Amino acid sequence: MCNSKHTPLWQQAIGSALLAILPTTGLAAQGGDSDESKFHRVVLERVTFRSSERVPLFAEHQLENVIPAALAGKDIPISIRGKQLVVDIDGSGKAVRRLSRPEVLEIGTRSRISQVLLYRKLSHWYACSGNAYTAKVDKTTVVFLDTDLDDKLRPNTDLVRVGKGAFGPHHQNGLLWTGKRMITYRIDPEAETPTLLWRKQEGSRFEQAKPNIVLDKLNDLRTSIGVQPLIADTDLAHACYLHLNYVLANVPDGLKRSEFQKAAQEHRRELASKPGFTRLGRDAGKNGFMDFAKKPEVLFQPGRWGMAADRFRIIARESRRLGVSMAAFVYQIWIPLGRPRRSSLPIFLPAPGQEEVPTLSRKHDLAPDQQPRFYDQPRGFPITVHRLDGWTDTDLELSLARGGKTVDALFFSPEAPLKASYASNYNAQMLIPTKPLKRRKLYRVTLTGTHRGQPRTFSWTFKTGK
Repeated sequence: MCNSKHTPLWQQAIGSALLAILPTTGLAAQGGDSDESKFHRVVLERVTFRSSERVPLFAEHQLENVIPAALAGKDIPISIRGKQLVVDIDGSGKAVRRLSRPEVLEIGTRSRISQVLLYRKLSHWYACSGNAYTAKVDKTTVVFLDTDLDDKLRPNTDLVRVGKGAFGPHHQNGLLWTGKRMITYRIDPEAETPTLLWRKQEGSRFEQAKPNIVLDKLNDLRTSIGVQPLIADTDLAHACYLHLNYVLANVPDGLKRSEFQKAAQEHRRELASKPGFTRLGRDAGKNGFMDFAKKPEVLFQPGRWGMAADRFRIIARESRRLGVSMAAFVYQIWIPLGRPRRSSLPIFLPAPGQEEVPTLSRKHDLAPDQQPRFYDQPRGFPITVHRLDGWTDTDLELSLARGGKTVDALFFSPEAPLKASYASNYNAQMLIPTKPLKRRKLYRVTLTGTHRGQPRTFSWTFKTGK
């Protein structure tokens, strides 16, 4: 791209923008000042969690004959009679309750009484903890859910939610994104009552504004579905810069924008024989991804991330770090794969209770092998479930319904991938409605199968936007 005489002005601007960000993008990170580096101490307020629709799926216990041992000091006799749930509250046979609607009951013996939310979804009854703990962090509501009812908040067992986002795993020394700043937090193990310690996360930002817009919007998306946020990594950002430099050095001059995008993607894998090759840039190209947008704030709008492969890159990886570099409308982003954590819970998108969900797939999403012209007509927004550890793959079923009627959709899985080139389907179950979803409507997703040898049903709702 050195012959400016025959190069479109927009393409010349890309090279100029890349040179302009070299000295600063990703080469330094902002830390908090001395006051903000101290932990704030907040005693959590205990509240009763009563909404069955907002119950995190990982906290639900599907009832058969007894309440699971985790929910009470002893097994409590339960019977299901028609649509009613009959509960012997203390096991004595004298305190019996008949339920037909969601209700919070105090269950157990005198030595251990627990609040349990009992409710019905579809044809199953469920039990969940009724104990939640809440606090304000940087003017944002944070809710912890004591899933095992031991009055303690344990990492990798209990759950946390920020604002209106979905519940995700609680990590000791974890990260929270409030929409304005990054917070590191932990639960004080020595406090008599659950107490939250938090402070601003140092070194979580880039120096320049545009990389931070990318980081912030991605963290908004991850928080909305219960996934830990990411912090800026200067080494990854520098590697992304090197890869963009390689791409721009090898893409021919004089291309239209659409031609440029295609050519840029073809240079994702760096060759040592080409100008601009570096090992760091090669790693960024191989393990990261390239995207194109006029404004960075639109990069991580939910409607742009329909395919299982795309979602794997931005939400299903375990890393806490992100690198980003850009030149005009070209963005190179790298989120390392990371190591699986002990609490690798499933990731649902759309998330349980999520609102303003898009109704359409993108026209240029990858078409199934068996229907190459699938996107010649509008299709509905895809539903994906990632990280189904412990489930038997062969009998999994994923379905979508509205108003009790099943929505026609195509189902893909590791056993039946969208494309043969995605042999594992990125470890995701995927459902693509054959027609656009209706606007401002409530939909229910149901996942059935065998989990750790036991039949299990997950069911959750989401609502579409305009």
